[in-house]
Order: sequence, then structure tokens, then C-alpha cells
Amino acid sequence: MMAANCDKAWFGWPCDEKLEKLRSAFASAVDENEKKKIAYELQARASGYYPFIMTGEYGVPTVYGADIEGFNPDAPYAYYWNIKRKSK
Repeated sequence: MMAANCDKAWFGWPCDEKLEKLRSAFASAVDENEKKKIAYELQARASGYYPFIMTGEYGVPTVYGADIEGFNPDAPYAYYWNIKRKSK
């Protein structure tokens, strides 16, 4: 969502060469400390330039019974395999 690749972008997308240079530098960096430094610079640039505007968030409430096993409520997405009703 931080793409701002000017004439290579789809029409209506932002154009910011500095942001693109930082994105390229992050992708090619191999040292973790260097990546962290570039990530901070990227966030600072994006916070001032606003390549996108977040219009909302959503969450999916999940309810399950105590007699269900194999369900992982901490998974980022609901999946429906390996779920069984506990034997009585």
C-alpha cells in the first residue's frame, strides 16, 4: 500500500520518488539493522506524504462451544478443518 511508483503505477496512484527509493533500499538491504533504519525512514516519509488513506478496519467475531476440539481461536483467519465435537 506504500507504492508510489509514478509513471509505472496505475492511473490515480501517487508519485513520490523518495518513497520509492526507500522501498527499493529496504528490499535490497541484507543487514537487519540497516532494514530497521530504512523502515523507520519509510514510516516517517509515509506519515508525511500519505500514499494511502485507511478507510476502516473490520473484525470477525467468533463463537465456539466448550464441546468443540481442534479449533484455534487465536488463528488470524477462521478455518474449518480438524474440528471435532468432543466425545461424551
